[in-house]
Amino acid sequence: LGREKSKRKLKLSGKVVLFVGRMIEKKGAGFLLKSANNFRDILFVFIGDGPMRQEIENKAKKLKNVIYAGKLMQNKPEELDKLVDYYSAADVFATIPTYDEGFGAVYLEALGCGTPILCSDKGSLPTFLDDTVAKMIKPTQENVNSAIQELLIKNSKTLEKMQNNCRKFAEE
Repeated sequence: LGREKSKRKLKLSGKVVLFVGRMIEKKGAGFLLKSANNFRDILFVFIGDGPMRQEIENKAKKLKNVIYAGKLMQNKPEELDKLVDYYSAADVFATIPTYDEGFGAVYLEALGCGTPILCSDKGSLPTFLDDTVAKMIKPTQENVNSAIQELLIKNSKTLEKMQNNCRKFAEE
């Protein structure tokens, strides 16, 4: 839909990191919440539900750079449209599982909207993603912070190149 157009529609500005999924530690939601403390100029948007929901909502009340956008259901057309807007607005889609995750549709959904992935190098992720569209890391807080720094602050050319590769990669 276009990153800047989607950001305007959602009233988001600056760099955006998006998390969509079950809000649990082993999906990496905690890593991203901690990163929000270190990167106050980057917006962290969380969509989903789960045991960490209250913690995320509380953090969103305290920090201007954390947003809890709710639980958006794909089987409801108006919520699906809003989810696509968030995928399209994000500069990076991030979920950093600490376990061997199988294929997740959220990765393909993000790529289809032109949004590169920040994820762990565990499970099936390295089998269907590559470095043209994803930054895969060992799941530690230090590595998450370093990857966010690299992609969103230091090396915008790399991020832009990855963004340009995403849609074609998803189609293939």
